[in-house]
Amino acid sequence: MSPRRRRPARLPADETGAVILDADGLTKAAGDARATAVLRLLVAKGWDVATVAPVLVEALRGDRTDAGVNHLLAAEVDIHPVDERVARQAAPLRAQGLRSGNPSAVDALVGALAIRTEPSAVILTSDPGDIEAIVSDQPRVRLVAV
Repeated sequence: MSPRRRRPARLPADETGAVILDADGLTKAAGDARATAVLRLLVAKGWDVATVAPVLVEALRGDRTDAGVNHLLAAEVDIHPVDERVARQAAPLRAQGLRSGNPSAVDALVGALAIRTEPSAVILTSDPGDIEAIVSDQPRVRLVAV
């Protein structure tokens, strides 16, 4: 049985939680006008911003083109480390996602962070399909495509 499909969510109205950034969400939030506007709106409403450390491997290049991402990381983003406990939480999520998509290990780590986030989470991503395959059964986690 494949997971049920959701459309990417609208921005939450009157709740708070955390915006979770995958690699594309991070790079777009640092440079794309629409993604930056979405992030600023949620931060203004009191939402926290977070990601997992392995996202940086996918988002950074190690040169001066990283300036926008580095500025955003320093100003807004709580970077969560990945240890064995977190990796073990993400492993079954990736296995679930592989039934209907092709999520990476980093996608599963992003999904695990979103699931652990209280009271709710919005994942900013440009590739909602792979993330959706991981979090489709999580009503507190929504996706916003940027």
